[in-house]
Amino acid sequence: MTDEQSRPDGAGADGTGTDGTGADGAGARGAEPQVRTKSTKRMFAAATLTFEIFVVFFGALVAFGLKLASVADIAIGGGAVVLLAIIAAALLRSRVGYVLGHLVQLCLIAAGFVVPMMFLVGALFAAAWVFGIVSGARVDREKAAYARALNDRIR
Repeated sequence: MTDEQSRPDGAGADGTGTDGTGADGAGARGAEPQVRTKSTKRMFAAATLTFEIFVVFFGALVAFGLKLASVADIAIGGGAVVLLAIIAAALLRSRVGYVLGHLVQLCLIAAGFVVPMMFLVGALFAAAWVFGIVSGARVDREKAAYARALNDRIR
């Protein structure tokens, strides 16, 4: 077994990777490795949409149990909102995901016309959505400013 195969990071004995890069993934020309940070805004939005999927499911069960609408209407309406939330969560890397997320918030509030308690639940989730978007964007800006300041200090 060679040294390259025995090291867990795939680097050779001299610290270079098997593809000519350094052990840290930086190129041979001394380029700094790019550290990819996760967006706090996206994380908050994804968490909110994920919880809303469960809320829509349980809201549909309440509507079914109380016979507030036909089974087909509940299944189609609930399924459409769940599908919309899944698509929105999947597209959060782009602006479209956030637009669809806003639409999910409106649908959740509108579900109050079928199950009146959903007005309150929808409003609470809409508040969580707005808080997550605003606070997440602020945290992302502060993390970027800190990284720039740290990078300037190192140089």
